[in-house]
This record gives sequence, C-alpha cells and structure tokens, in this order.
Amino acid sequence: MTVRRITIVGGGFSGATAAVQLVRASPVPLAVTIVEPRETAGPGLAYSAVDRDHRLNGPAWGHSLLPEDGGHFTRWCEAEGVLRRDPEAVAPDGNAFVRRGDYGRYLAATLAAHARWPATGSTIEHLRDRARLAVIDGDAIETRTEAGRSLDSAMLIVATGNPLPRLQ
Repeated sequence: MTVRRITIVGGGFSGATAAVQLVRASPVPLAVTIVEPRETAGPGLAYSAVDRDHRLNGPAWGHSLLPEDGGHFTRWCEAEGVLRRDPEAVAPDGNAFVRRGDYGRYLAATLAAHARWPATGSTIEHLRDRARLAVIDGDAIETRTEAGRSLDSAMLIVATGNPLPRLQ
C-alpha cells in the first residue's frame, strides 16, 4: 500500500492536533512531517508558557485532544501528578484549571504517542526547521525549508498560529 505524505507547517496546537487526528482517522498509511523550529512540537507559543499563573481558560475535562475520549486529558493529568503538584488548580466546584505549560506537555506527549500509529503504519515526524516556500505542481506539493530540505507531499497544512507579541 502506498504511503501518503503530508506536510504540516507549524507544530503548535493546531499542527499537532491536525497530525494526531489525521493518523487516527486515515484508513491508509500516512507519513506526516511537522515542520516546526521549536525543540518540541505540540505546545507552540500558547502552551509553552512558564508563568505559573497562566492557566487554561476552561476546566480540564473540556481539553482532551481526542473527541471520542473526553477524559483523556484528565487521566493524563492524574497519571502525571499534575493536580498533586498544583493543588491550586482545583476550584471549589471540583473543576481543574491546569497551567498552560502542563497542557503543552500533554500536547507533546499525545503527539509522541501517535508518532507510530500501529493501526495503519502511519508516522508523525518532527522536522526542526522553518518552511520558506511551497510550490504546487499538479497534485504534488513541494515544501522547501531554511536548511535546504525539500519535502514532497500530497497535502500541505499551514498551521503557523500567531506571531510573537511585539510593540508597534
């Protein structure tokens, strides 16, 4: 069976989530490459926050990456001891508002757990680089990177998110 190649430019929340959902849903083998300059794909800018007061805007039970398993993130928090280390995360009503950095670790861990998807033989690879150019030629898409790599794929997803904040 032919492996379909997919390139995702941007390895934050949107890029990581797209990769996970693609390998889970595809009936054919995929080779997904995430082009992301950060050391870790998954957290991106939004969920790599180190400030202890930066928390998710909603309770943990609403943040699973797996729509069919709403408790996935909550179970990950329990297994990783997130709430034990951060008892302030639990509100009086029992809902947990986890730190953004912890959610970033969850994103990276979930992405890593899908890097080799046995159901179809699909893979997800993180290429630490920046995309410079995409060229479409018929059904083929070539993505070129700053380091001079050339990635040929059948699909390109641009998930670059927001730029770093700056003063105007």
